[in-house]
Amino acid sequence: MSMLPQTRALLQFLNKNPSVRAQISAVPDATLLYAGRLLQPAWLEIEEWKKTLPQLATKKTLPDVLAGIQLSGQPFPNMLHWAKSLDDLIPWKYNGFIGWRALSGISSATNSLGVSASRKP
Repeated sequence: MSMLPQTRALLQFLNKNPSVRAQISAVPDATLLYAGRLLQPAWLEIEEWKKTLPQLATKKTLPDVLAGIQLSGQPFPNMLHWAKSLDDLIPWKYNGFIGWRALSGISSATNSLGVSASRKP
């Protein structure tokens, strides 16, 4: 199996648009990085914690950042919608996973310290 055109389009867009990549940057002292799964995917747990734990309420996750990146002339209104559009593509590991991995790598690579790691508080 190979990468579908929708995934390739996102990667090509990111490659050609450094200004968008710059907006994906993890914000120092306000970003939560996470990976993996315990009982559910880590990002779901973090969303729940952010609603109940004041020390996490102002922290940003990658989906928070992507939701704020508005797009014009593209197939989706913002980067989060574009990324989520890849989640249902089969096979996921060559599409959704690759798309989210690229976005996460861009976010992490442009940060210079001051990031909180996810561990249940």
